[in-house]
Amino acid sequence: MLARSRCLFRRFELGTVPVRDRAGALRVKIGQWTPFTASGEYVVWRGARALVWVWDAERQRQTMTEAGVRSARILPETVLHPLPAADGPRLLQSLDGVEGQYWQGGELLDSHWWPQPPTATAWRHFQRGHGGVAQAEPPVAEPVV
Repeated sequence: MLARSRCLFRRFELGTVPVRDRAGALRVKIGQWTPFTASGEYVVWRGARALVWVWDAERQRQTMTEAGVRSARILPETVLHPLPAADGPRLLQSLDGVEGQYWQGGELLDSHWWPQPPTATAWRHFQRGHGGVAQAEPPVAEPVV
């Protein structure tokens, strides 16, 4: 499991791309977006949308080498949390900080990691742009299960 602090998340909408070309189009979009020279990635397809987590593959390789691990399937900790009971924002305790998530229609729209719980201002900024009424104060982070 890879700590959320070591991943970046983005949702890509590929509805205008023919189905047969979507995987290739996503490869191009990830290459344009990722800040890492070599990226590891985890992709979840939801119809024409791709939920993508990337991380620094070289840093992860070094970490594994130092731990004596030759190979492993890497999963961002986000994908191991249970789905939320309702749409909207939620705050989750992560291995080394907290993750804000925004869900709509049972799908993760946005995610942000903070080393400690966000301020009220940071929480409102995170929720901005998703519609609805923003929570004024961040909730207590849900524990890892």
